[in-house]
Amino acid sequence: MICAGQAAKDSCSGDSGGPMIVKEGSRYTQVGIVSWGIGCGKGQYPGVYTRVTALLPWIYKNIK
Repeated sequence: MICAGQAAKDSCSGDSGGPMIVKEGSRYTQVGIVSWGIGCGKGQYPGVYTRVTALLPWIYKNIK
């Protein structure tokens, strides 16, 4: 799992399954999948994301 977010910047209702993207230079990488959270953009409650690297073996197995 990844816990992330800050006040007024986080996933919200209806975002589940969406990507968590990290920009490094000019490259974008999906590192997470929106899972759940308490409210929307509440600084004291981070959003919870599924860590993509934890699922890579399953992803590779199922896209063949």
